[in-house]
Amino acid sequence: MDLDNFIKEYQTISLQIKESLDNDNLDSLDMLVEQREKVIKNIDIANFDIEELKEVYEKCGIFKLDKLILEEIKLQKNQLRKKIFEVENGKKVAKGYNNLNTKAVFLTKEI
Repeated sequence: MDLDNFIKEYQTISLQIKESLDNDNLDSLDMLVEQREKVIKNIDIANFDIEELKEVYEKCGIFKLDKLILEEIKLQKNQLRKKIFEVENGKKVAKGYNNLNTKAVFLTKEI
């Protein structure tokens, strides 16, 4: 298989990854990333010239595509962190409120 076919396959899988991220279809993401890793391993095994690889990589616009994927992953990761933080704070508030209620009930029974 020649370099152009490897790059086209890599680009196709990268476009599918970007589409999955845009549509919040995270279930198919693992499979697509594994496919892309296989293509990268095949490129490594084929021992293509690094300069030729860089030239084709930039010519096909894959560098920009990979950068967009990375930015989207960072954005979704930050959103997920915010959601986790909100859930943790909600649990802390609920726990504190529940503790306050049990103390208040205990005090009223004692009086």
